[in-house]
Amino acid sequence: PLLRLRRAPCGAGSFLLLRSRRQLKKALEKRFPGRLDMSGQGTREVTGWFEVTVGGRLVHSKKNGDGFVDTDAKLQRIVAAIEAALA
Repeated sequence: PLLRLRRAPCGAGSFLLLRSRRQLKKALEKRFPGRLDMSGQGTREVTGWFEVTVGGRLVHSKKNGDGFVDTDAKLQRIVAAIEAALA
């Protein structure tokens, strides 16, 4: 898939991770209707990961300090990576 969302499946904060993934997926589907092949991947244990890869390139990682995709600037960085991959 062009876009992969990875998250921890359970434990403290998992509701926020799941909600954030759903919100991100919805926003990207609205921005790129019918143009994305998205998949989600859970982890076997609680890791705190929330990662977004585009075309195999990691563009957002909660674990590496990016936090949740909770600002327009973070979303725009992901959008820019998608636009570059689709070009």
